[in-house]
Amino acid sequence: NEDTGVYFSFEYLEDEIEEDEIESFAQFNQNYFRPHYFALEAEPELAAFIEYFGCSVSDPQIDGIEEDTYSSEMFLRGWNNGNRAAYSIMLNSGKRPEEIYFRPTAELEAIWRWNYARKASGHAEGEDLFVPKIMFASLSGELKTYCVWPDAAQIPMPKTDLVLAIRRELAPKKIFRRKVDDFCFIEQAELEGLLPNFEPNSSMPTRKPHSEESMDSIRKFVRGRIPHQGGITGISLDNVLNSEYR
Repeated sequence: NEDTGVYFSFEYLEDEIEEDEIESFAQFNQNYFRPHYFALEAEPELAAFIEYFGCSVSDPQIDGIEEDTYSSEMFLRGWNNGNRAAYSIMLNSGKRPEEIYFRPTAELEAIWRWNYARKASGHAEGEDLFVPKIMFASLSGELKTYCVWPDAAQIPMPKTDLVLAIRRELAPKKIFRRKVDDFCFIEQAELEGLLPNFEPNSSMPTRKPHSEESMDSIRKFVRGRIPHQGGITGISLDNVLNSEYR
């Protein structure tokens, strides 16, 4: 899922079956040493697969599904236990990654829920809004969350550490030169009083799209920002792990 960073696979293994009573065999695989929400997103897909094809289940996970009938609760229990064990092994061995990032479980789940629902949210109630994805970046060695804000557009904005303002129409014009697209980072605190206040949301606090009446002052603010120098070191969502599992 490009929005959430979650991935898993089903593999059909008909040629590898040795037991005559099994007509066909599919293997579900999802890596450990991942954020906990990987299992939350995979579980409904796994359950639907099993129900559609009428599969019985064999779960090799410790504390996983005990019988041959699928159980959501037992699958999550087994995967979470295995995932925690993988954290312990990876973080206390020579296989520990050179750069590793952590955020609290509640925050990671809120980010996942926002990203998972963002496209549907953009089409809610007949609207067709761009809903930005929440992403991670390393700035001066510090992990930050951010979302994209293109040309001060009227969009819902989640509560991230930073806002990445993309400037195309609003890029400052150089003397005797054309405008050059650029971007700048804005602290959320700088937007207080300029954009609507954060309101409760099902996943995380959100600013509603700003009004037409405030467009001139917002555009002026964004246009006047100093552009960010250098690139952005993006951190993929699957590389930001649960801090409680350390």
